[in-house]
Amino acid sequence: MMVPVASSTRPLPTGRPASMPPEERGLRRDEVRLLVVRPGGMEHVRFFEIGDHLQPGDVLVVNTSATRPSALDGSWGGRPVVVHLSTEMDDGSWLVELRRPDGSGPIVDASAGDGIDLDESGRVVLERPWAPAGPQRVWRAAVAAPGGVRRHLR
Repeated sequence: MMVPVASSTRPLPTGRPASMPPEERGLRRDEVRLLVVRPGGMEHVRFFEIGDHLQPGDVLVVNTSATRPSALDGSWGGRPVVVHLSTEMDDGSWLVELRRPDGSGPIVDASAGDGIDLDESGRVVLERPWAPAGPQRVWRAAVAAPGGVRRHLR
């Protein structure tokens, strides 16, 4: 099971997210960017340089999951919101994060039972926080969409 981790609250620079495979962008697979994080900071390098940054005892996390479109526009309490779907749980609920559409960060003042109307006639209802305490970024939620969630994401 994939567990969400905290992400940056800074918006992605325009044109930076990968919208197609590296080969379609004129890159080899090992030329993609890699974020190296150490206690003293972080550094962006290319994947072929990974060996220069590994030391005995380091932890290397490899994400082999497929990427899918997962940002859905909606309305929460009369305000625009973007719902990011993370992981479908065994019971059919989803882990979701609410974000501001201007990219200024997550929404952390939602409550269990809050409903989000999706722009394309779907609905998300926040069931319970994923984390036991603190500001609630990630929620377990019921997601209803015409034709099912996966079809709606396509």
